[in-house]
Amino acid sequence: MLILDSNVWIHAVIFGGKSRSLVEQIIKNGRKSAVNAYIHEEVRCNIDDDHSIDRSVRNRALEQFFAAIGNSPQIRNPDSETVERMDLEAERKKAHHKVIGAFGDIQAKDAPILTLAYQFLSYQPTIYTNDSEFADLSPTSRGIPEISIQYCDLEWGRAEQAVE
Repeated sequence: MLILDSNVWIHAVIFGGKSRSLVEQIIKNGRKSAVNAYIHEEVRCNIDDDHSIDRSVRNRALEQFFAAIGNSPQIRNPDSETVERMDLEAERKKAHHKVIGAFGDIQAKDAPILTLAYQFLSYQPTIYTNDSEFADLSPTSRGIPEISIQYCDLEWGRAEQAVE
């Protein structure tokens, strides 16, 4: 199972390349994946709030993200009510996310992604992230050998148009 951090999803729908190939492994090659309300909202907010990118590019990128997670039976995604209730700041401030962050030596904002992977232990999930600090975490050394985290080195440039 592939769990893509929000930064990988954002890169995939705006820039393509390596991140897009991960999405294609899910959509075209039938790899299982999951997106929770937290990742959904991080992607939506980060794309929507990036005013350095033209509005039409942002709209197209969001359309691609929503289509990918909504139309792919391989991707387990949250219902619309759960997404609507998601408050990113409140989620990051939850005590259990802070504890996970402290014990894992990661930022509390990464804990919901790790928690999502933990919910699918039987699928031996691999988290792909562009966050090197998060990627440094070794779940195996913390007693969770079923989860792995891979750093995804992504090139962030100026987006002229969304990837097709």
